[in-house]
Amino acid sequence: MTYVRMTTSAGEIDIELYTDECPDTTGNFLKLVDDGFYDGLHFHRVIKDFMIQGAALIRAIRTTAGQVLEVQDGG
Repeated sequence: MTYVRMTTSAGEIDIELYTDECPDTTGNFLKLVDDGFYDGLHFHRVIKDFMIQGAALIRAIRTTAGQVLEVQDGG
């Protein structure tokens, strides 16, 4: 298990990642964190003790296969 702390203008959120059970998904998430992909993300829906939903700016992601994907409106 890996833990990530997200710092927001409304406080901190601790996130648990199941790195053993989902190594590809969590590895991708951690790489995007390290690359600063989520810096400046705006949340448009927050339900306490349940979920948060954010909207990403338009960004391009290059996949391991070399494809470029455009992400917008929350991905």
